[in-house]
Amino acid sequence: MIGRLVRQDSGFTLVEAMVAAMITTLVSAVFYTVFFSFSDDVLRQERRARALEGLRPAIAELIIELRQAVDVDDDTAIVGSLDADWADLDIVFYSDRFVDTDGPERFRYYLASCAASLCDLVREVTAADVGSGPAWTYSATPRTELILENVLTDGPERLFSGVSWRGGTESQTMECGLAPVCTFEILRIRLRVDPFPDMNEPAVEIREDVRFRNAST
Repeated sequence: MIGRLVRQDSGFTLVEAMVAAMITTLVSAVFYTVFFSFSDDVLRQERRARALEGLRPAIAELIIELRQAVDVDDDTAIVGSLDADWADLDIVFYSDRFVDTDGPERFRYYLASCAASLCDLVREVTAADVGSGPAWTYSATPRTELILENVLTDGPERLFSGVSWRGGTESQTMECGLAPVCTFEILRIRLRVDPFPDMNEPAVEIREDVRFRNAST
């Protein structure tokens, strides 16, 4: 009887205690790994959501400008000129967005301050010369504004491209101006921005096809 009591009161052996400690350590490690992975994923999603919220106002403004764009020189083209090449990206169109100006404003979007496939998207707005309509001229100093930073330029799709549909077939225009004229009905926007270049985060993307309301084609 005494022997049995001694064996029952002896508690865990050293091996049992070590095994229990190892199991507790492993379970704790798995728990903290899952917890911190989940927390990091939530933080990443929050950062992406904030970045997307910052992008939307700029793109929404561009879409409004394009939908209200007009043909100022009666050549049936809403866009005055387009160069979709990343190295020389440049688009010009005319849109009457500001009530305190005489005639439609000249809008120009282009890339600047490029480094390591990242550029700034810049908007340049020039007011029409007073009394120069209907053949509007634009000699005033343009107002330049930084629209977006860290625009990615290494993607297969261009930021801007003209799109037309003829006989059920899509045709894309990457470069136009005086010859050929930019006669397309839709401007395709494929914007990729790296909001956190130092954090190895996925790019935030916005894709829009904007149809010109005032297009005659």
